[in-house]
Amino acid sequence: MTLYFRLIIAFIFIGTSFTTLPVIPPDKTNIKVLLKEIDPNSSEKISFSSTHGVIVDTKEDGHAKRSYFFKNGATIKVNHNSLSLNNKKISTHHPIRINAFDGHIKYNHDDYFGTFYILLYKGKIHLINKVELEDYIYSVLRAESWPGWPLEVNKVFAVTCRSYVIKKVLESRKSKKPFHIKNSNIHQTYRGIRHNNIHKQAVDETAGMFLGYENQPIAAMFDCCCGGVIPANINGKLSGVDFKKAPYLARKQACTYCKKCKIFNWGFELPIKEFERRFSTLIPELNGLTDITIAEKDKAGLNHKLTLHFGDKRQKTIEEKKLYKLFKEVKSAVFTITPKKHTLAIKGQGYGHHLGLCQWGAWQMVKDGWNYTRILHFFYPGTTFMRLQYKDDTDDELDK
Repeated sequence: MTLYFRLIIAFIFIGTSFTTLPVIPPDKTNIKVLLKEIDPNSSEKISFSSTHGVIVDTKEDGHAKRSYFFKNGATIKVNHNSLSLNNKKISTHHPIRINAFDGHIKYNHDDYFGTFYILLYKGKIHLINKVELEDYIYSVLRAESWPGWPLEVNKVFAVTCRSYVIKKVLESRKSKKPFHIKNSNIHQTYRGIRHNNIHKQAVDETAGMFLGYENQPIAAMFDCCCGGVIPANINGKLSGVDFKKAPYLARKQACTYCKKCKIFNWGFELPIKEFERRFSTLIPELNGLTDITIAEKDKAGLNHKLTLHFGDKRQKTIEEKKLYKLFKEVKSAVFTITPKKHTLAIKGQGYGHHLGLCQWGAWQMVKDGWNYTRILHFFYPGTTFMRLQYKDDTDDELDK
């Protein structure tokens, strides 16, 4: 089944209720999640198992497809540009499909819905899980939400995560990638079958619902705690987002609802020698670090470039994201640096990129009586609620 978008306005809100145009239930759209990229020159094992065995479909050069049943599981070995299935060499030129004979399939100690594929793409071996959209959202919600949070805030997250992945599906079709989205904190975290009753209810009650702008699904970005930063004040682009094309991410109204979050304000202090030690992994010539100053900042307070001062009045300007990579203590790009006698103190606001939904802000809004539709309109101004429709299309390049 292939999703497509025909409805321009799906919901008309009257207080907290809405009316919908007729749609086909959105329960059979598949999402292809990239779980792992493997260097074919490396040596690695990928193991699958299921209660009643697994079925592996392969295709050898010049031969028809072959299916194998393994009661005790299957292991794919990557070994210096070759693949083997339970110690039998197989071709890397065609996708390998792995299914449970019945029920779920286990990979990396976790159970998964759907089908696995192993294929070569742009010089890398890709491990992909094809799973139905709503099953995918169940899992993402468990990973991206917080334990014990109420139903209404999980509805916010369900619509946000669904909007984001639908956008990725359309982007991948244009680029002709064999996957739609990555399992990562850069995209969305996905770990197989993980959900509880609250998450399932939130997904089911918003099934097929997503946010659109100019008749297209939006890039519904979100972070943990925005720290009160106003995205409209961010200059130019951030995290690859062009605000002229995505004005719904350039909210002009500040979120003041996340102030109770423990990481609304954060900070740490380390010896200058420790800063030098970590930065020297990227800058070998760094010796005798004396200070770090902010070289470029935008109107929202996000730092974009830093200057390292060292040696005999030497300087090196770097991108702020390098500090973020080297120091897990840094939670966002909004921070100040204060030099002390033998240390540097960094104090900042928020946790994440400050774009789109603020999770802790949404939590407080629900406590204050907001419903999920009002919250989503606050964080993504100018957007419209839409719902999926489908047409029959059983073809899949991975299965050819």
